[in-house]
This record gives sequence, C-alpha cells and structure tokens, in this order.
Amino acid sequence: MGDIWEILGIKPSRDAAAIKKAYARQTHRYHPEEDPEMFLQLRKAYQTAMEYCDSFQGQERASEEQYKKGDDISGSAREQECTSEGQYKKGDDISGSVREQECTSEEQFKESDDTSGSFREQGQTSENNGWQIVAEEQQLSDNPYIGHEAHRQFLTLYTGNQRKNPKLWMDYFTSPAFLEVYRESAFTALLLAEVEQHAQDAPPGREFLTWLHIAYLLTSQETGDLSGGRERRFHMQDTAFDGIESIFQIAMKGPVPKQFAGNEYAMFISFSEYRYLMRIAEEGNWNDEMFTVVRGIVERYVLAYIKEKCTQKGESKERHPAGLRLLNDFFGRQRLPNELYRILWERLSLKTATMGRTKIFYGRLREIVLERIPEIEAEEENFSQLYQDDILYFSECGKDPQRDIEMTDAFFEREDVQKALRSRRFVEGYLLNIWMTDNRCVPFLEKIRDFYSENTNAPCAGRAVALAEWLLQQKTTERQLEEDQSADVSEECMTFRSRPFFRHWINTGFYMAEDPESGQSLLGYLSSCLPYLPDWSRRFAETGKRETIVLGGHTIEVVFHLRHMEYRVDAKPVYQPFLHWDTLLERLNEDDRSLFLLLPVTAAPFDQYAAVQNELSRRLGKTAAPERDRLVIAGFLAGHVCCLPVSGRAQNTEELMIAQQEARMAFPLELFAEKGEHLYGCSWYCQRGVLTFFEQTFQGRRDLPRNYYEGVCEEEAAVSMARRVLQELASPVGFDLSLLQRLPGTICVQPQYAPAETLEREAVNEEMLGALILRYAQGSLRRLQLMWSEGSLVFLSDRNAYACLYFDDLWETCYILLSMPEVYRTVEDGRVHYIPFGLGKLPDYGIHHNTESIISRLNKVFGQMGRGQSVAMRAGDQLLWAIGNSGNRNHQRYLAAKQKVGGFPAEQVQNYILAKFVLSRYPQQIGIETTDQKNSVIEIDSTNTDEVKLALVEYMQNKLRLLRLSWVPETEGQAWYPFHIVLLQEDKRYMMVCLRDDTKQAEYYVADVGTYMDVKGKKYPKDTFMGRITPAYLIHSDAEKIRNCLDLIFDDMGDLPAIMGQFAAFAAEKPVKARAYEEIRDELVY
Repeated sequence: MGDIWEILGIKPSRDAAAIKKAYARQTHRYHPEEDPEMFLQLRKAYQTAMEYCDSFQGQERASEEQYKKGDDISGSAREQECTSEGQYKKGDDISGSVREQECTSEEQFKESDDTSGSFREQGQTSENNGWQIVAEEQQLSDNPYIGHEAHRQFLTLYTGNQRKNPKLWMDYFTSPAFLEVYRESAFTALLLAEVEQHAQDAPPGREFLTWLHIAYLLTSQETGDLSGGRERRFHMQDTAFDGIESIFQIAMKGPVPKQFAGNEYAMFISFSEYRYLMRIAEEGNWNDEMFTVVRGIVERYVLAYIKEKCTQKGESKERHPAGLRLLNDFFGRQRLPNELYRILWERLSLKTATMGRTKIFYGRLREIVLERIPEIEAEEENFSQLYQDDILYFSECGKDPQRDIEMTDAFFEREDVQKALRSRRFVEGYLLNIWMTDNRCVPFLEKIRDFYSENTNAPCAGRAVALAEWLLQQKTTERQLEEDQSADVSEECMTFRSRPFFRHWINTGFYMAEDPESGQSLLGYLSSCLPYLPDWSRRFAETGKRETIVLGGHTIEVVFHLRHMEYRVDAKPVYQPFLHWDTLLERLNEDDRSLFLLLPVTAAPFDQYAAVQNELSRRLGKTAAPERDRLVIAGFLAGHVCCLPVSGRAQNTEELMIAQQEARMAFPLELFAEKGEHLYGCSWYCQRGVLTFFEQTFQGRRDLPRNYYEGVCEEEAAVSMARRVLQELASPVGFDLSLLQRLPGTICVQPQYAPAETLEREAVNEEMLGALILRYAQGSLRRLQLMWSEGSLVFLSDRNAYACLYFDDLWETCYILLSMPEVYRTVEDGRVHYIPFGLGKLPDYGIHHNTESIISRLNKVFGQMGRGQSVAMRAGDQLLWAIGNSGNRNHQRYLAAKQKVGGFPAEQVQNYILAKFVLSRYPQQIGIETTDQKNSVIEIDSTNTDEVKLALVEYMQNKLRLLRLSWVPETEGQAWYPFHIVLLQEDKRYMMVCLRDDTKQAEYYVADVGTYMDVKGKKYPKDTFMGRITPAYLIHSDAEKIRNCLDLIFDDMGDLPAIMGQFAAFAAEKPVKARAYEEIRDELVY
C-alpha cells in the first residue's frame, strides 16, 4: 500500500478529491507514449487508492457506473495535453481529442488545436485503448461554492417549472455570477453533483444541455459501434481545463443537442470571442497587434449587428444582445490597458449611449470605461480644421524639395497634428489610409517614421513606421529606376558596382532562384527593390558584350543576351551548372567579378547553404546590391547554388567541373531562345526522357500549349529537338508558294466560328492561298484543306493543338507531318503516346504546339505537293512525315481517319452501306430479334466473330428488328463499360441507342440536328416508333448515317468519348420526363 502513495506523490488519504488531483498532476510526468510502463503503474496506483478510499467509506463502486473508453491503456496514443486548432476568426468547429483527464494549453486560441474526447454509454466497453471516466458520489458539504450565487441560481432554475425555458438558460450562462466561477473545477463538480442528485425528478433536459454546450464551447455526436453500444464524441473549441470532466459527465446524462443555429450559434461565436479575449488578458502580452484583434472583436458588437433574432447558420457578423454581457464581464473584471477602453469607447460610440436602446445595450460598458478613464468623456477630438488644411499642404508638396522640408516642419508643429498623431481613431481611420500613400513627399514620410519610432506607445506605432519605411523605399526605388534607365552603356558601366549592370545580371541569371524556407522567388523579391530595366538591357544586349574567363586550363565564355546568359566551355555550349563552388572559391580567391559571372553555372551541396550565403553576402557588399537587401539576396543566390546532394563535393581542388552524370542527376539541361522580349526555354530530364517547353517570365514559367514530350532519351536528340522547336518559337517563319508544282484544284475553308466554304479552281490563286495559310497561322481557321486529284493536304487545329496531314487517295494512306522527328526515329511502336485530336487521336510526335512549327516546314511540304505522286518520307536529310492509319491500306480505316482526324464531312467519305464491317474490338455478346420476332442471344469469342459482321449487314438489309451489341470492361472499373449499342428498325425507319451501365445513361443518335436544336420544352415534333411516342428527330429515314457512326466507333472503341461527345450528335430519349435508365435498359437489353 505504501508504494501507491509514493507513485501518486501524496500522503495516505481517504479524500477522493485529493487522490484525483494527485493522479491528474502525475499524469503530466508519465506520458502513456513516452513512459507507458510508469503510466500503467500510476493508473493501478490511482485505482487501488480509490478502492481503498471507497472501502473505508463503506461504498461500492459498481462497474455499471463506469463510463469506459478502454481497459488496457498501455498501447494508447493519448496525450496529456490538448490544444485547440483553427483560426478563431473563422468561427470554425475545431476538433481534436480530449486524451487525458488534465488538459493544458500550449498556444493562443486562435492557433491552437481542438480538443475532443469520446465516452461510451453506461455498461459498455470499447476495445480501443483509452481512459475511463468514473461516476462517483460527490461530497457536497466540502465544496466551497455551495451557496454561491451561481449555485443558487442554478438550483432555482434547474429544479423549477421554468427549467425548459431556453431564454432563462441563456440568461443564466451569461450571468456575472456564472462567468465568475464556471471554469473552476470545484464548481463544475458541484454542478455534476446537483444534476446527479436530482436525476430522478429532473433529468438534464435538451434546453439546459444546449446552453451548457454553448457556454463550454462543446459540440457532440453520438454513434453506434459493433458491440451494440452508443459512443458519445465531444469536440471542444477551447483549451480544456481542470474540471471539464464533470461537464462531459453532465452532457452524457442527457440527449445530444441539435446543431446550433440562430441565436444559439450567435452565442456560441460570442463565447468563442469571450474566451479568446480572456486568454489574451491572461497572457498579458499587449501590443499593437493585439489591440487590433480586440478592436475587430468589439466592432462586431456595433448596433447594426445586434439582432434579437439571429438567422445565421454559418459565418456571420450577427450578434445577440446577450453577447454584450460577455463583453461586460471581460472589460469589467479584467484590469486592462487604457488603450483598450479607448477602443471600446470609440468603436461602440459609448459617449452617446445615454438613452434608449444604446443605453440598454451599452450602458454597462459605458460605466466601465468611465470607471477606468473618468476623463475620457471630457476629451474632445475635433480634427475638422485639420481635414481641410491637409488638402492644401499635400497639394503644395512635391514641387520644390527645400520648400517641402519647410512646409512639413511647420505642419508637424501644429498642436492639432500632434494630437491627431496620438489619436487611435485618427491614426486607424485617416492617417494609415489617407495620409500614408505613395504620392506623399519624402519629408512627410520621414517625419511620420521618426515620430512613431520615438513614440512607440502611440497608437499603431509599429504599423506606421513599417508603412513609412516601405513608402520611402518605394520612393528610393523609383528614383533609382529613373537614373538607371538613362544610364550610359559603356565599358565603365560593366562592373558589379554599376547598378544597371547589376540589375541585368541578377534578373537574367537566376530565374529559378527561390528562398529555401518561404519558397518566394528571387525575381518576385527584386521587383520591389531592383526590378528589370528592359530599355537599358536592350541597349546593353545590342553591344554584343561577352566576357572570357580562363579557369583551370579551360576557356569559359559568357554571352549576354536581352533576357538570359549563355555559357560556352572551350567553344562548346553548356546547358546546366558545371562548376564546383569550393573549387571556384579557392581558384578565384577575391576575384569577385569572375565569381559572380560564373555563379549561375556553379553548384554546391545543399548542406553548405549557410556558408555560401555568408560568403555571398560579404562579397555583395562590394556590389550595387542595396545594403538592407544583401543578406536576403545572398540567401536566394545560395538557394540557387546549393542543390547538389551532400555527396556532391569536389574531392580535390583539381575537380573544377562537376561530373556529367552527377550534373544530369541534379539538374535538367536547359536551352533558351529569345523573340523580342519573350524568352522561351526548354528543359530536358534525362532520367525520364522528357522535354518540356515554356515561356520564362519574371513571374515564373508559363507552360506552352502541348509543351510535354516523352520518349526523348538521348542527349543529342534532346538538344537537337530543343534547338529546333525554340528556333521555331523565336524566329519569324515564312513559306514559298512557288515551290508548289501546281495550285490545288479545290480549297475547303472552315473558320473557327462560321460555316465552312469551298473555293473552286477558278477562284484559287497564290495571293488568296497565301492569305488563307496566314489566317490559319494566326489561329482564325479551324481547318484548311488543299485538294489535288491525288490527295489532300489538311491543316487542322483542335484545343490548342495543331496538325498537318496529307491524305493520299491513290494509296489510301494518311501521312502525319512530324513535330518531333527525333522521337519518331527512336520510339518503339508499343510505346507511342497518343493524344486525343478531333474525333480520334494522333501520336504525340505528330502534334504541334503552335502553328509556327507547321509553317516552318511548309517549304519542304510544298516541294512535294501537286506532283501527282506520293509524298516522300524525307526532305533532304530531315524526316518529314510519319504514316498514320497503320499504313495498311485498309479502306474503312482510311475513310475513318479522314473523318475522325482529318475533319472531312461524312457525306464525302462515308462507307457503302452494305460494305463489310471492320471492328477493332468485338462485342462479347449480341442479341438479335428478327422482323418475324424470333429472338436469339449469341456469345462471341474468337471463333465466331463473323456472326457480328453478318448481323450488322442483316440489320442494314432491314432483316432485323433489333440488334444489340454488348461489351464488357477489359479491366476492372473501366469507364464506359459495360457498354451496349442497340440498333432498332421498323418499316425501314431506324434508331440507334447507346447505353452506359457505369453512369446509367441512355443516349439516342440524333437524325435531324436542326430540329433537335429548336426544341423548346414540351414542344417538339413527335412520331410513333415501335409502339411508343418518340421525338421525330431521333428517327432516321435511312441507315446511312447510322452506318457511318458505327464505322467511326468500330474503328477504335477508345474514341467513344469524342464521338459521342460531339455537339448535338446524341440526345436523351425525351427532352422532358424521360424514362429511368433501368426501364430503358430492361426493354432493350435482354
């Protein structure tokens, strides 16, 4: 027995309360995760001590009185300290877990974690590890709060006939007596004892429990579990305290309150604000930021927001008048800085709260302020004259620097100005918003900065100083910009002490430099202190300036461009960092110029960040970098340099260059090209074989359309492709129509948002053809088709992707103009990446990310057109074309390609209605109903696929009344499957239905698009089809259109989304009151 008291840290006792407090105190020392063995001993000691206490008092502690959350807690991940999470300003429900009996706070409420806990109904046990709440007899005689006003009011209301009146409970829980003691553990224990004592005649009602939850910032949920018990889980929007356990036990004895709404929710928010204010006061760390927070809370209680009947259910500014009682308690009970009472006086206009509703609402607050600051009522703040005179002062400033100083000195000597600078109302409402703007003169901003630097206790002093310094910095930056814009470009300016040159170097050499901690970009930071100057940089780039540095037997050349720098080693270009920092530092010693010039292509291990930052900061002191920004800029540059793994060090001073394999692992190859002020770039990631193209802006990298290319695994191919594409982006392109052997006989033109038109031979000439190609290049044409007797050259655009195809009608072959010949040359057939285009798809090496890519190849293309023969795959030594539609001269597939990716109208290329069907994937089952109503279902496998083709032809011959084709998914969860096509025929009228089981959609193929587009509600032409009233626009008078749609689907089932997604191609069964999918499916699929 003696050991248990040592573990508990108290002398032997029969006082249950003392044992509980000792146990709660010791749980802070022995955390179940950190010391589970000692925590178990503590738990056993507590239980033994309580049994000793109970047996001595002759009382049994029955197991059915225990609320258990688990018996064995050795593996519990519970914590002794709980904090509250979430931003109080949002008023969100903040949840966590009440993990132990004693919970303490670690952070301010506005940033703290939620606390929560869960308890089980009486007599039920959870298999989860946890802690127990034990319901015990309370000894009322020893409680210090017996007879307290809060106790007496509670008993009167709880046992009286008004106990179900929610308004009286709201009054009680916002009363001064309750607020004085409600977080005292002895008081909450007393409440629990009274509730238990009156459990028979007055069990806890929903009204009482609702306001109990509100006052203690609780929400709760009740759920069932596998053992048949009920579990109650609490969420607490506040830090827990010694005594909250009693509140949980009270809450367990009655129903779960409904979700707060209206006045209840408004008061829940008010209690949240009240507790937040109390926490700030307890910490006592008053500063300007805290004053601003308090002001924000007080402003929510202005008369406009006070509602007797709140309607809010979510975040709102509405507050109930009872919430003002909480403000009364906070400001009346705490001894607060006078500044807070002044905020209260000003924001709630307490000076006029002397009659009517304002006196009812704010009378007590007015009394409190006058008790704290009696002289405040006599203080007069009248700045009306100042509001007039400052207009004249500001209008005269900025004309003469010396006069600005004299006028500013005189202005600040005024008594009303000095008084205004110390008035919170003036500073917050006028000075920070009206006076402090970027068009104020420098002497005025300096005066503001100096005044608040000296008078740190003045209202908003920190904010005023920070804003003044920021505005002064902006003034300095603007002045320097004007000076640098007009600076000469000469040899003397090419030093790092020259601000224009330093701007150019740092803005064009480190596009990807970021702060390692915040992620802010260097260029974003420079935009406010050293922004890029395009005019000076253009003049500088036009000089063709280059720098040559000899290092370690190598000649390194630095070429300056308008928007980037280019590096060459021994006349060979390099595209990634290649120099070791340690070696560079040692060899260059104090040659700051060479070190800075080579810094963009220098790398160091990431664990050298601090050392690199300090060294760069020291050297930046000899440059034009602003003094206040040097350390920050050095941090950005160090982040750019320190990106090698720790092992990536130079092993000795002879290792000037980073090993090629090591560089490839750490950095992508990057190439750049300029077009005016536009900078285009390409990154190659060798490990993934991926090329990405982008436009580099000062705000970051903007991906270009179709910027991602896979399968480029060799460096030579990657560099070749990158150069070519960048050249296309950066260089103006043209074409020579005289290379055409003869002009096309017909031209089809499809603008982006207008009907197509056809130009015949007599209207075709070089001038008109050149204008049409330029329109395509500018993006105003969706399709341009040049037709010769032997084939057609088609220019296409689709969702920011572009393609050029040649359809050879003699050999029924589709040729695709290559965008990436390097990929086409090396990629294996099974690894080709296809991209949706039109109604089908094209390989990625045939997709162009802009029209310039196509136009740049036109001279080679035109050299092959109009010659009456097939195109050559190559033009000189360059691959020009790839073969599409598998190159197998299959007639159906060729016609499908012309329609799906070539955009040919169906009437020009659709198949003969009784031609043999070609299916890329056969259905797994077909259902047939003949015209004489004989039904059959056939399972399809590799041995009987001709059954499908035969059935389709018989449908086209009107021999079948119904034909169903059903496909199952090839992989589990495959979209669109199971999928069914149902073909219906009645008296040589036809209908086609597509059914998707995964989304339960039935789509009917539209016969008359024009009529379908004119449908308005219930008004649409109707007809009877197979005994059912049907929209007439779904009934086909012949099967040609259906045949064509089937050919497109059968060509590649993977194109279903594009085919069925065509505008107005498919429609629901009816525009209104369509049948349920299951009913349609049961009728058609059997």
